[in-house]
Amino acid sequence: MKKAFFLLLMFCCSASVYAQDGKYAGSMKFLIGKTYLDTGRIKNLATWEFREGSLLTHPDDPEVIIASVYKKGTTWVAILAVKEDTALHEYTIADVLEVKNVPSTRYLMTGICRSYKQEDVEIVALVRITHAASYPAIKAWRFNRDKKRIQLVAASTVDCLSEGGD
Repeated sequence: MKKAFFLLLMFCCSASVYAQDGKYAGSMKFLIGKTYLDTGRIKNLATWEFREGSLLTHPDDPEVIIASVYKKGTTWVAILAVKEDTALHEYTIADVLEVKNVPSTRYLMTGICRSYKQEDVEIVALVRITHAASYPAIKAWRFNRDKKRIQLVAASTVDCLSEGGD
């Protein structure tokens, strides 16, 4: 009986860890683990409009992490991909963020966001476009480099710089 209980406990624990993969990916979860050579040629996003791309690591880092943002209608998708060795040519999609029903006054931004007014390139934020030097976040997430997962963060602490900067 103890052995059966232990096995059940182990299964439940492993299932809860696995359930965290793609927590915010929505209908795009199937992309996680896929590989590609060029952000403009991700097979399942061929009909999506590429909006922006950001390098989330230092150019000299042996592991390269990039964020790419796509839009189709009112749905926005951020792809977080990793190239574990700069000698390799392909990226592996580590996690995906899907945001649906985004009004035209909002934008999904990466690479130029801040947390508590400090630069934080790991932030992905849905922002409200204004005429200010920075855009306030409506929702915000962080790409955890260690876990290779997107995690929710408090939007009230996040803003993203406009093209003019701060």
